[in-house]
Amino acid sequence: MFSLQTSPLARLALRNFRNSLPPTLTKTMPFTELALPKLKAGLEVKAAFAAQWPTSAKILASQPTIIRAFFGSVIRENEIRTEEEEENKPILVLEWTEEAAFNSFLASEDFAAFIGPVKPLAVGPAEIQIFKTDVGPLEVVSTPLTEIIRIQLKDDAKSAAVTKDAWTVLVKAMGSAVPVAGGTSLNLKNGVFMGTIGWKSLEVRASTLEASPARTALSNLRDVGEFSSILIKVEPFKTA
Repeated sequence: MFSLQTSPLARLALRNFRNSLPPTLTKTMPFTELALPKLKAGLEVKAAFAAQWPTSAKILASQPTIIRAFFGSVIRENEIRTEEEEENKPILVLEWTEEAAFNSFLASEDFAAFIGPVKPLAVGPAEIQIFKTDVGPLEVVSTPLTEIIRIQLKDDAKSAAVTKDAWTVLVKAMGSAVPVAGGTSLNLKNGVFMGTIGWKSLEVRASTLEASPARTALSNLRDVGEFSSILIKVEPFKTA
């Protein structure tokens, strides 16, 4: 769904959107990475990945340009449960000091050492997505459940602003007690908007999103572009 090419119109739209933000905000906006390995199904693969993970985690934890790192699994994808015993859907959420640090790591020997043992367990390359967000991921992913909404931006100059406005309406409808973060991709085709929401439980999520203002706002957000969502559970393995 999300490739690494970006059209000229999309780049212009994203640049205009970022340039419209206050200077104090653009200077401090964090860089959040989502990494979703595509592992084969099966208990043997699940066990092999679990055995390798401590070594992989040490490589990431040793990176001085990773501020915070979280690891866990996808439990729902587009409202469909993924907690089957033989399903393997891990996810990493990393906060980087800057985009250049993320790109340098991808070209490094450490990354080769990190990814090498995982390749035989995978059906294909991992989804690796980097976003420039309004706040870091800490508050959102520290909740018991994190929802990640991604919307493919259209190939026009207004798409990013329209999507951001629709997200802002949803955020206001959910209320200030719900932690959120949002931002746009830096390495995906046409650009992708990501909104993340921290939930105390599935019950709180359901009651919040079923309330009239939030339900309407979420429906409007779904209509602005190609929409997908995942629910994840993660725990920190490196914090600042």
